[in-house]
Amino acid sequence: AQCAESLERIGHKLEPRNEGRWLNFGVAGAGNCSGWTDSVPPLSGGLFAVNHLTYGDSDWRLIIPADLNPDTDCQGRVDRVGRCVSVDVPERRFTEVALYDMEAAAIASFLQQRQRLSSLVVVKLVTDRSTDDPADGISIARKLLRQNRDRIVAMAQRLAVA
Repeated sequence: AQCAESLERIGHKLEPRNEGRWLNFGVAGAGNCSGWTDSVPPLSGGLFAVNHLTYGDSDWRLIIPADLNPDTDCQGRVDRVGRCVSVDVPERRFTEVALYDMEAAAIASFLQQRQRLSSLVVVKLVTDRSTDDPADGISIARKLLRQNRDRIVAMAQRLAVA
């Protein structure tokens, strides 16, 4: 909700151009529930491209650029592709087979209103699990961002030129 309010407040300064991509890179939590491919939830530190995003009754299908595909052999690829649930407050239950974030839906809604949803690419760094202590979230995220810096930069550079 806070992200949506901020986008609306400054949206006139962020009007999407008719070319290029909008990258929402951020951190997300992943649960330990069964149902993940091969019954293995995404590991902390993994890069996850979102192809299905939900928030309440809203539902968006996103296109994953081919150069991010986990099957490609390049430094800028992601580890997995799948669904993300956007929530208003940090989630601790992780009951669905999905990542959980707090801003991707606001960005999707903003771009959809401007007929630019197809330009959105959402990539999340998995930083916490249901077994992690919420108080450790920021330090875990900082550590994983440092460890994955080169992969994240390579991914952003690939998206910028594609």
